[in-house]
Amino acid sequence: MKRKILFLFSSLLLTFSSFAQPTTPANVMASQESTSSAKVKVTWSDLTITGDPGQEDGFVVVIKNASMMTVDSARVGVGVTTHTTFASVPAGTYTVTVQAFQGNGSPNPYVYRPVAPTPVSVTIANFVFGQHNLSVELDQTTNNSAFFQWDATQSQSIDGFDFTLVDLDAGTSSTRRIPFQNSYQWNNLSGNTRYSARIVPVKGAVFGNQSNTVFFTTKPNAPRPPSLQLLKNCPDEILWRIIPQSGDIIEEYVIQKAFSAGGPWIGLGSRAPYEPYLSDGETDINQGVNTVFYRVIAYNETGNSISSVAQAVPNKYTGPPAPVGVFGDELTPSSITFKWTNPVTDTECSTNIIREIAYRYSVNGGPEVLGGLFPGETSFLIDGLNMKDTVKFEIWYFSTQGLISPISESTARTLGPPDAPTNPGLFGFVDSLGNYVIRIFAIDAAEDEDGFEFFIGTSPELASLKSAGKTKFVNGTGGDVFFFQKPLEEGVKYYYAIRAFNYLGPGNFTKVLTNNEDNFTQAPTSPFNLKATAGAAGVVLTWRDDSNREANFVIERAAGGTTTWTKVGEVGRNILTYTDATATAGAAYSYRVIAVNPIGSSAPSKVATVGTVAETQGIVGVYPNPTTDMLNIKMPEKYDGTKGSIMLIDKNFREIFKSDVKFNAEGTSLDMTKFPEGMYNVIIITDDYKYSKKVQRF
Repeated sequence: MKRKILFLFSSLLLTFSSFAQPTTPANVMASQESTSSAKVKVTWSDLTITGDPGQEDGFVVVIKNASMMTVDSARVGVGVTTHTTFASVPAGTYTVTVQAFQGNGSPNPYVYRPVAPTPVSVTIANFVFGQHNLSVELDQTTNNSAFFQWDATQSQSIDGFDFTLVDLDAGTSSTRRIPFQNSYQWNNLSGNTRYSARIVPVKGAVFGNQSNTVFFTTKPNAPRPPSLQLLKNCPDEILWRIIPQSGDIIEEYVIQKAFSAGGPWIGLGSRAPYEPYLSDGETDINQGVNTVFYRVIAYNETGNSISSVAQAVPNKYTGPPAPVGVFGDELTPSSITFKWTNPVTDTECSTNIIREIAYRYSVNGGPEVLGGLFPGETSFLIDGLNMKDTVKFEIWYFSTQGLISPISESTARTLGPPDAPTNPGLFGFVDSLGNYVIRIFAIDAAEDEDGFEFFIGTSPELASLKSAGKTKFVNGTGGDVFFFQKPLEEGVKYYYAIRAFNYLGPGNFTKVLTNNEDNFTQAPTSPFNLKATAGAAGVVLTWRDDSNREANFVIERAAGGTTTWTKVGEVGRNILTYTDATATAGAAYSYRVIAVNPIGSSAPSKVATVGTVAETQGIVGVYPNPTTDMLNIKMPEKYDGTKGSIMLIDKNFREIFKSDVKFNAEGTSLDMTKFPEGMYNVIIITDDYKYSKKVQRF
């Protein structure tokens, strides 16, 4: 038995001796957790090296009051170097010890390190226990203030509170020390701003527990006056856009109008802030009211404001603008297409929208034709016309309200021969060669001519005038048209006319002009190549004319072998033959011819001598001479019913015409229009007779 006890004791000694003593904690410190907490916070340093035989398994923290009664004891694990009491402790002075230990209880006991040589002392302030319940009274919150309340129950008296307000939108805070009370109003806040608030009780230099944090938003500031922007100004609607000032919070707009700037104001209803448009479609807008006034009142829960007065003069319904640029186009001899551009109209308000196009036209001032076209048409064809018809075309619009536009018009003519030149005239002058020249002129009145043609004749009848030439040029409207006639037969009264022509034909003539026939400039030159031939009808004389200045020719005769000259006949200008039917049979005669005019006489031609036949056969008539168209030939009565021939010889002595004829009492006609203008010899031949006559074709 004794041996067993000794063995057990030896085992216990062995067990205790196998544990090394843990290292004593160092730097033990104790303090009140914070100014708003009555808990004790303890910290220390662990000097044990990990893995040492003396490595502790944890620490025991003991807090005792002034009576050395334990008020808190806690065991913490290895490596932990701090501990805070679970609950607050009353105000007072406390002793704190920290011990390291090894082991974790049964079956091995704890091995404690001795208590630190000097226990740590800590003083806990006299403190209000419990947390104050803070609230904000939203029904008393405005755009610039908030009212707070909290419970003021306490176990000990305090000095007051530190009240902290945080502007969550701006990220700033402000703290105020307020006396002990259970409510507070914070003023000078910003409108429509998020805030948070809390309070902390204060006694001396010690702070109590922080209250709960409350969050709230101030009400918005009263809106500032909005503005109005005119979007639509129509007879049936005036539309405004309501523009609030930046940052303003609007709950409702109230809209009013008046017919004078000072009212009275008529309510038009209200609008939500997401409907910022004011539309006035009442019919009184266009009933003689010149100006309408509007204003808007902006509301929110804080207040309201009134906009400045805006005004509008409603657009009125009007007729459409006139058609633009009406003109005649695509002209033909029988049709004209009138074209135009439709104007821009008011598509926003439809004050002058075109409903129908109306037109009327007249041809050459005749009856008017009326009609209508669909809106949008830009051309109208008028056909079935004659050449050079003048068409007056008028066009206008009717609006959707029945109002009429101004009338636009245009005048155009169908194609055809050009108009006659205007203001025709002429004058004569002597050129540098001594020739008398006539200048014919007029003013071009057409725009479509290809040129002009000049006509001349010795008769005032247009039908008797013959073309004197064409000019293939176009001067354009208003330009001069002119033509020179030279050489001119002096002393002849000529008639002139001008007309324009184009590919569609000639136009009308100008009025017929005439020159002054008394326009001789000097005495004529002598005839030449005088020949005398005895024939059955008498002595036939022929000569050549070297002048355009004679008025007529005087034929003189002298008996054979004498120089006593006697006038036996006279013929007109350009007549180059004469038959002396008074010659005595069997007698010999000498002849000469003198050209005369009012200025004087030429020298006599050279003398031609001839003898007569035994018997005269009568006189051949050839007329008119000069001629423009038909040349009449009348033979003596004895040749009625006989056959013969007529020949025409040109100035180059070429036979250009020959025809067999049967002569009769009415005479025979030769159409000279087939031949160019100039001098010709007509030769008449029968079985027993040959006659030659010089004629001029104009």
